[in-house]
Amino acid sequence: MSEAYYVIAEVDRRALKSGNDSNWPKVLAYSNSAKKIFLSEGCGHGLMGGEISLIKFNASDWDDFFKDTNSIWFEKLIVDGTLFSINEESDFLDLLAKNNCNVKIVYY
Repeated sequence: MSEAYYVIAEVDRRALKSGNDSNWPKVLAYSNSAKKIFLSEGCGHGLMGGEISLIKFNASDWDDFFKDTNSIWFEKLIVDGTLFSINEESDFLDLLAKNNCNVKIVYY
């Protein structure tokens, strides 16, 4: 069964939105109910992605990804434990609003 993930960042720096690319676009999303992070990068034959539980997620391994997607603020919430303490979906949506995120949901 697929999970609903809120998109935290979505950045595409491909020249002229070319086809196959192993680096762009990049998508960072989070499922508050499942406590999982979804990351994907690339397009076409270069597409890679997956989900990682918040408990097992090592933010420092993804520093470049957070920088590339202008989502350092979200990395800080992982590192300082804020995401672990947010249980209500409404509280998570408030957090997104405070950080100027448009609410967009993807399923994985």
